Amino acid sequence: MATITTLTVKNAKAVITAAQLQDIVANPVNIIPAPGAGKAIQPLSVSIRTNHYGTDYADGLYADLCYGPAANDTPCQISDRIAFSVLSGISNFTTATPLVNGGIAEVENQPINFTGPYNFTGNGGNVVVNVVYVVVSLT
Repeated sequence: MATITTLTVKNAKAVITAAQLQDIVANPVNIIPAPGAGKAIQPLSVSIRTNHYGTDYADGLYADLCYGPAANDTPCQISDRIAFSVLSGISNFTTATPLVNGGIAEVENQPINFTGPYNFTGNGGNVVVNVVYVVVSLT
């Protein structure tokens, strides 16, 4: 007989500053902490809001939401890549589709971080990331 488990829907919000975007490769920004052994974070939706001011960002190419600290095309993405054009030029709002696809070792007890393959240059404002998610048991 199947067991029905109630899951609590949660929302994590992080405001990522220009200084953090300028050092995103070495220091990914934690959005959701690791949930604990035998558990994984299942994202339900992702939204990105940019508050543009100052000098447009350059050099970043794209940003990722990832399980764990991985970057530089390591198999860690949990959403569509966030295009550089979204993070530069004007204030913007966009959503990304959650794409969880990996082995248990890649998702179990892993945090979700905002990262990218290149540091951004410029001071184009901050980025507000919202992730709606549930924590699921893997056992």
